[in-house]
Amino acid sequence: MDNNVKKENSKVLSPWFILIICLIVISVVITIILSSEWNTQNAMLVVITLTLITLIIYTSATHSIALIDKSRWELENKCKAFYYMKTVKENKDSILFGIKNESILVMCAKVNCNFNIYGEEVEYSDDYNGRNTWYIFPHQISQGHFEISKLLSKKSKTVPNMIEERDDTNREKQLTMELEIKFRDEYKRERKLPSRIHFFDFKRMCWIPIIAWKDEWEE
Repeated sequence: MDNNVKKENSKVLSPWFILIICLIVISVVITIILSSEWNTQNAMLVVITLTLITLIIYTSATHSIALIDKSRWELENKCKAFYYMKTVKENKDSILFGIKNESILVMCAKVNCNFNIYGEEVEYSDDYNGRNTWYIFPHQISQGHFEISKLLSKKSKTVPNMIEERDDTNREKQLTMELEIKFRDEYKRERKLPSRIHFFDFKRMCWIPIIAWKDEWEE
């Protein structure tokens, strides 16, 4: 659970605390009544006490519901975003990379692709190495692109070279990325996606994710 949610939930009055307060009030009233004769003033005191107890319970319940609703809203809107990559149809060398903000808050992101060519690290630009910040307005998309040929040129490689060298043993090692994305919203709440490994298939000319974990799911 989010730390902010825990803090809000900790502010909700415990039912036991409310019960103790009510018992104390009732005890004081009973003591006053027993120590004197029953009269109109005592009757009014009982009415006022019952009214006070009712208001305490109502106020506490209303406050608790409001805090729970606020916590739920914050949890549901915490850095609600996703990314996508796709090859441009008109130019197979160009890759569109976008982040969509599905929350109602302005969000920023850091994108680190960790590109590797045959295991050697390669940097493309500050937009894709975690240095620059992406800003995404509510329900909008921030989009950029990078070129495979420009990326390969940093290691004196070309797309035709990679296509020629490609085989079943190295297809997942030629060009890879270990994608890391961090999000932060206007409330300074952060969310970090698990790192995700992709490889570029020079036959299909697209990025393909590698499932790096296995869930032993049993019904």
